[in-house]
Amino acid sequence: MGFRWYSWFYSLLSVGVSFFVVAYFMLFCLLGHSGIACSDGGFYSEWFCYDDFSFYMTLSSVFFVFLVLPWNSGSCDPVRDLMLVLSLVFSMFCYCTDHGLWFWVCYEMSILPLLYLVIWHSPYSERYAAFLYFSSYLVFTSLPVLVGVLWFSSKSGFYNAWGWCLESDCDFAVMLIMAIAFITKIPLPPFHSWLPVVHAEASTEVSICLSGYVMKLGIVGIYRLCNLILPDGVFCFEYVGFVLLMSLVFFFCAMCELDSKRWLAFLSLGHIAVVPLGLYVVDFESSSLVFIYCLGHGVAAAFGFKLLGVLSSVSGSRNWLLLKGVSGGGIMRYLVIWFLLVASGLPPTLQFFGDVGFIMSCGGFSFVLFSLMAFFIFVGGLTPMLILGNMLTRCHGAVIYLSSSSMVDLHCLIMIAVWNFALFLVC
Repeated sequence: MGFRWYSWFYSLLSVGVSFFVVAYFMLFCLLGHSGIACSDGGFYSEWFCYDDFSFYMTLSSVFFVFLVLPWNSGSCDPVRDLMLVLSLVFSMFCYCTDHGLWFWVCYEMSILPLLYLVIWHSPYSERYAAFLYFSSYLVFTSLPVLVGVLWFSSKSGFYNAWGWCLESDCDFAVMLIMAIAFITKIPLPPFHSWLPVVHAEASTEVSICLSGYVMKLGIVGIYRLCNLILPDGVFCFEYVGFVLLMSLVFFFCAMCELDSKRWLAFLSLGHIAVVPLGLYVVDFESSSLVFIYCLGHGVAAAFGFKLLGVLSSVSGSRNWLLLKGVSGGGIMRYLVIWFLLVASGLPPTLQFFGDVGFIMSCGGFSFVLFSLMAFFIFVGGLTPMLILGNMLTRCHGAVIYLSSSSMVDLHCLIMIAVWNFALFLVC
């Protein structure tokens, strides 16, 4: 395949996906206002569940296809490609079901391919330690979820979570254990330690998947299977306050990081910590705001990991001081600036609308949460701005030559960069 033809092909494909996103949104709106949809705007059956969360997260998978699949034929690896496709497909199934057993199967099958890629397709020497962390959390949290699903299904007579009920303190304890297992997989404090380690040693594609949708699968699990103890049983006032305080610690850890991937991993951990607050303070009618925030967080983090992967391949390092040299001139400089603005939650990104909605909900709910959320927005926006200031001062841009595969990544980055600021038009 010639590069000239391939560039036109990829550009046309990017435009086609953009039209698909708009058409997908319009179809969802039309069905939501027709007699086909249920009264709450969702579609439900024994195996299938399609609501606002399903819409927003399957929409994000469209973008991840562009970010993680190697469209350049020169980097084709059939095993890696198969694992990535399996993970993406099962994650989409996971978004669209509340059948407990099927949900558990899709959940584990979306993570297992990434576990394989961490150990066999990572270019870093400490991938075995990352594999140990990743597999340990996977093994020790999967069994409690399966036991909980079988427990409630045997008592209710069916696997659909909407028909489960809490009849005793034992039922409450089982569902709480399931919720803790999902919290570990998001991960939220104090079970967060495995994610920065795995990010640091994983390949770019695996990092995109981890922050793009694996973190959101835990939120899906709590929302689908543990909704009976939301918000007071899982995300109570004390725990939400603790998570917000820890998010500030993550931001300060990011400020001390020179490793760009670990920096983005801590930043991603800090920003996802606001989701428990959203589920705690936002009423049922406005719950789609939480899902919109998850979509914006996933696309922004995936864009960041892809961009850092391209810069690292050119410079041969992940150190911010060395990345500054290869991003000082040309379009790469503007992409780095664009990414840092997205990471700071600049309007009109989806993170901005989520932050504004959450702090408005906190205003009439609790002064303590309002103060923590205000400080969260300030520090969360300041952390990328410090890197931006460093990038723009004393910058001596080097002339870099991109290979054909890097040019393909450049097409991809430009499309995702535009959509980070344009997604509010369809959400």
